[in-house]
Amino acid sequence: MLGIILMSGLLSKWWFWMLIAIIIYSSAKGARQPMPKRKETDFLKLKQIFASFGEKIIPWKKEESELLCLNVIEPYRNKKEGFEGGAFGTIYQEPLVYFGGKEYTNPLGHGVFYAKTQTDEFFYNKERDTIRIRINGVEVGTLFEGKLRDKTGKLIAEYDNPIMEAYTAIQIEGKDVGHVLKLDTTGNDVTPRGLDLVDPEMTDDQMRIFQALAIWQLLKDNFLN
Repeated sequence: MLGIILMSGLLSKWWFWMLIAIIIYSSAKGARQPMPKRKETDFLKLKQIFASFGEKIIPWKKEESELLCLNVIEPYRNKKEGFEGGAFGTIYQEPLVYFGGKEYTNPLGHGVFYAKTQTDEFFYNKERDTIRIRINGVEVGTLFEGKLRDKTGKLIAEYDNPIMEAYTAIQIEGKDVGHVLKLDTTGNDVTPRGLDLVDPEMTDDQMRIFQALAIWQLLKDNFLN
């Protein structure tokens, strides 16, 4: 190919180099498709995929949260889009929350995840060590190093992960409102519970924040690589 180019004298043509520059620019532009646009497209796809699952979900009530089981039921995989997911259900195999998402290979460390309860939707925009969380389409804050803060920097909630303990506590306004339990790798418990000590006095808004952080922790501990 290079010999043909040299023989044809194309290397001396200004329009040839202009064409090469356009090809290189176009290729680079395609390779770096704006990540926000790409993620929003995938969020919409996930929302559409799980829209029909709503009829199967049972209510996630505060007083029944401790029935949530760590076993992933109804595993889901979409090879075309690269999505994987499933549901966390009760110890009776009733789905409480469906989830799905993907991690990107380019750039590494980015991903999108979606979760749906009977009444609410949770969007997780993963940007390496930072997770931007939206609830019902509204961005509530950014999760970084275990702390969820709003756009002004105000602390909304946080994880407390005691060393050597089999749970991760979630705190809202400095108060423990529930524990996310870790899977017992011994396999002795066939229906391992996922939540414990959930505060029944939480407001509805606090419950949504608790669910958002609890779901993310469940995904990290039991589903994500």
